[in-house]
Amino acid sequence: MPRPFRPLALVLPALLLGCSPVLADQVRPLGDALSAHAPDRYRADLASLSARLHLTDEIGAVGRPGPVMDLARLHLAHGMWAEAGSLLDALDRSALTAPDRSRWDRMRLLSALFDRTGADPDPEELIAGQDWPDAALFRALSGTGSGTDLAEAADLIRSWPGPVRERALPRLLERAIGDENWPVVRALSAQVRTLPELAGSPADLYLQGAAAERGGLPEAALKAYEGAGEGSDFWAARARLAWAEL
Repeated sequence: MPRPFRPLALVLPALLLGCSPVLADQVRPLGDALSAHAPDRYRADLASLSARLHLTDEIGAVGRPGPVMDLARLHLAHGMWAEAGSLLDALDRSALTAPDRSRWDRMRLLSALFDRTGADPDPEELIAGQDWPDAALFRALSGTGSGTDLAEAADLIRSWPGPVRERALPRLLERAIGDENWPVVRALSAQVRTLPELAGSPADLYLQGAAAERGGLPEAALKAYEGAGEGSDFWAARARLAWAEL
C-alpha cells in the first residue's frame, strides 16, 4: 500500500529557507489572509510559496518569521491545526515585530483552539487588551467574550475559509444557545446549513436539539438528539447522553 501524502514532510524543510520582507505592516483580519488560499489548491499554493523562498547560509535566517508564518497560514487555511502550531512554535515570539506578533498570536490561538494535541497558549493572555479587527471572534471562540462579541463573531466568521468555519460555527452556536441569544442562534444556524460538511451532521442535529430543549420544546429536542445519536463522533455521543437525560 502506498504511503499517504504527508504535507508536513514538505513543510519542515522550509524552516531553513528565507523570503522577501513583508510588504505591509498594518494589522489585517486574519480571515482575509486565510481565505486567499483556495480549498483545492493546497499543493499548488505550497509550490508557489516555496518558489518565492531562497536558500541561505545564514544561521540567523532560520528563525525569520516570513516563510514560517506564511506556511503556517497556508496550513490553517486548510484545517491542518497541528502542523500550523508546530511551525509557529519554531519561532521566538519575543523576537518578532509588533505586526508579526499580532499575526503569530492570532494564528497560534486559532491552532490551539481547534487542536488539543500540544501545549496551548493562554487565550486570555493573548487576547487581553488587543485591538485586532477580529478580536471579537477570538474572544467568542475562546469563551472570554460578551454577548456583543458573539453577535459580532457571527458576522465576522462568514468570510473565513471552510475548514475554520466548520470548527468555529458549532462552538459559537453552542455558546449562543447557552446564552439564549436567539437572534445570534438563528444567524449561526443559517450559516451551518450552508456548509455541506455541517448541514444535517451530528453536530447540527445535536445543536438543534439543544436549542429546542433550551426553548422549552422537549419533543423536538428528543427527535433531534435521536437523529444526531445515530452518528459515531463526539457530537453523536453527546446527543445520546442528552437524549437519555431528557
